[in-house]
Amino acid sequence: MKIPEIIVQGVGYSHHTKPYASSVRNHLDRYLLRLQVQGVCRAILDGEDHLIRPGDLILSPPGGGYVLHVEEACSADPVSGCIDSGDYHLNCRGEWMRQWWSRSSRSTIVRVPLDEGLLSTWRKLILEKRNLSDGNEELQDYLVRVLCLSLDRLIQVEQRQLARGGSHVAYAIKRYVEQHATDALTLERIARALGVSISGACHHFKLAFGQSIMHYVVEVRLAIAAERIASSGASLEEVARAAGFRSYPYFSRAFRRRFGLAPSQYRDSEPAAAPARFGG
Repeated sequence: MKIPEIIVQGVGYSHHTKPYASSVRNHLDRYLLRLQVQGVCRAILDGEDHLIRPGDLILSPPGGGYVLHVEEACSADPVSGCIDSGDYHLNCRGEWMRQWWSRSSRSTIVRVPLDEGLLSTWRKLILEKRNLSDGNEELQDYLVRVLCLSLDRLIQVEQRQLARGGSHVAYAIKRYVEQHATDALTLERIARALGVSISGACHHFKLAFGQSIMHYVVEVRLAIAAERIASSGASLEEVARAAGFRSYPYFSRAFRRRFGLAPSQYRDSEPAAAPARFGG
């Protein structure tokens, strides 16, 4: 059997509901990829303090300094007041990773869309890492490659959208929606928070992203719901409420349209990825 060019040292999904501080201060010989998918936290990277929001991807090479802080001051949900921070993380090393990293100049933090295909690959990698009996190192190797190349493509998509001249207003709206998707959002609230008119907000967002603001709100809520279905034992009704849906029948219809499965079928098709603490 071929020796894998990528060694997965740690991979997981972490959901923090209590204050947490990581003990990892540098990575020595491994690469760290960490994607915030829910809530807000702080990360100290090479001595610099950063606020990390949903869609923020941390990329840190071997030797990079990294400390994670989840705390009430920045991580509490604005409605419930409870800490609620979720992320996927991967620690790995190998020649392929070195070559992939060197292909381009990589920022410490980049924005990526919370793409369900990407998250599904990450979940598959988590499950394969746990499966210790099948000698599946080669499968893990290729899943990491798919993950890294998918991230490259998503980063390029985000950069192209910025290069097209999407206004700062549109991207401010996008970020606001990602931060507050589980709140009772209305166009009036979003526009007021950004200091623009409702018509102006709708125009700029549609021009930049080709969809309405409220359609994007539903997309983000569905991504949050899918994540919670796959990673928690909460009831589907609880998942819907926590993701910002006030009506379960509406949530169920929207979920089926988006994923092609009812929420209960989706849960059966995605074995739960329990929280892991290493790196996240």
